[in-house]
Amino acid sequence: MEQKRKDIRMAVLILINIWVREFSIDFRDAASSFVKTTKLFLTKVSSNGVDLEESQVACINLEHLMFIPNTKIGDRQSSRCLNRLEDLMEAMPLKEKKFDKVKAKSFAQQITLLHFAIYQKIETREFLKTGWTKKDKKQRSPTIVMMTEHFDGLARFVQRTIVFESDIRKRAQTFTKWLEIGQECFLCQNYHGAGAIYAGLSSNAVHRMKKTKEQVGKKMKLYDMLHTIIKRDGNSRAYRELLEKSFSSCVPYLPTFFGDLEKTETANDNSILGMINFNKHQMRQNVIIKVMRFQTQMLNYAKIKVNPDIQHLLFQVLTPMDKAQADEFENRMWEASLKSEPRDPPPEQAV
Repeated sequence: MEQKRKDIRMAVLILINIWVREFSIDFRDAASSFVKTTKLFLTKVSSNGVDLEESQVACINLEHLMFIPNTKIGDRQSSRCLNRLEDLMEAMPLKEKKFDKVKAKSFAQQITLLHFAIYQKIETREFLKTGWTKKDKKQRSPTIVMMTEHFDGLARFVQRTIVFESDIRKRAQTFTKWLEIGQECFLCQNYHGAGAIYAGLSSNAVHRMKKTKEQVGKKMKLYDMLHTIIKRDGNSRAYRELLEKSFSSCVPYLPTFFGDLEKTETANDNSILGMINFNKHQMRQNVIIKVMRFQTQMLNYAKIKVNPDIQHLLFQVLTPMDKAQADEFENRMWEASLKSEPRDPPPEQAV
């Protein structure tokens, strides 16, 4: 009988775990009898001291419940953000920081705080009718555009720090450092940042530098780990499975979901036989819920302290570019890559 009770308690704990993760909005009213009863149950289980596994799961659920903002549905103004983007931008540095002096973990954590601050600002309307692809995208989807600009800016910064280094040993060290930063982003579940780092490392200017990658050695296995986020095999199956297992604080890699929403818009008519195609709207809603479900999950990131020096460095280097500037940048990176690591001379033809 006791084993049966234990199985039931664990099943309920797992259900609450999934419920909080998938539908945290249901727990926003801290004064409701439902939330009070849930917290009371978790408190009793976590303090019973009978089963360690039950206590640990209950404690994790309690922690996450404490970090769900107490707001009404749709009340964007009162929802609690971990760090306001404006505060990060205005953080005054104590001293000038240089990239080569910053530890990989610290850099990854500050990138994660920045990306999460932007991610929390995204509103549902920005995903409608693929607004981020339109000419007036900055009006339709301003925060999504900002996320994309930061993704591109970080990828460019990765390129710049590598290809302009003429010494192959130092260049390999920088390449390795970016792999370590990507790994830390991955462990922080900042898949947006990890994807941007991979994009920089796999860019044409960096990818061709075979001698540099040979110097990196065994650390190159981290390159394959980062590739998990971006690769499209099986409809991005590896990344989707990774995200399904993610709990607590997370910054998802958005382009995968952009593709889902674009397919939903183009492959489904707005109306069928003169009637609204509610199935299309439901499909769109399901994708948006998956994208935004981590916005309130702040627990793990709340443990990271803002470093004004590194945030100042990030805002200096992650500057947006228009298409002409981006094309010119790519040309410069290619030329610098050829200069730092020239092509091997062609083999002599046999006489």
